[in-house]
Amino acid sequence: MTTETETPAARWREQGDQDPHAGKYDCERSELAYGDFTDDELANAVYLCDHRTSFRSIGLIEAAKQRIRWLSRQNEAKAARINELEQAASDLIERWSASGALILENPEDKSAMRKFRDALTKAKETAQ
Repeated sequence: MTTETETPAARWREQGDQDPHAGKYDCERSELAYGDFTDDELANAVYLCDHRTSFRSIGLIEAAKQRIRWLSRQNEAKAARINELEQAASDLIERWSASGALILENPEDKSAMRKFRDALTKAKETAQ
């Protein structure tokens, strides 16, 4: 029997601590080392580099470290935004329903509402 455990993106965040790199990764991807490389290009460059002899090795490793940290923070920000939008949409639907402004007797309305809810759920799952 295997036990599944979830590894957090950042233990400091899970523990409620301050970001040890406060602000360093609040930038555009292009401002990072090898910022003109796509994620795939950077991953391939790191993989294909002969780290025993290449002068690029340390630069690529630093770029990969920065990219992982940057992506982690981007994912967290997107997940927070999705949760915020999901809550706002839920509150709005609740207010409309309570006021009688939202009447889901029409099958098209029900279908549209289902699609909206499903899109929010999918976006949330994708962000996690």
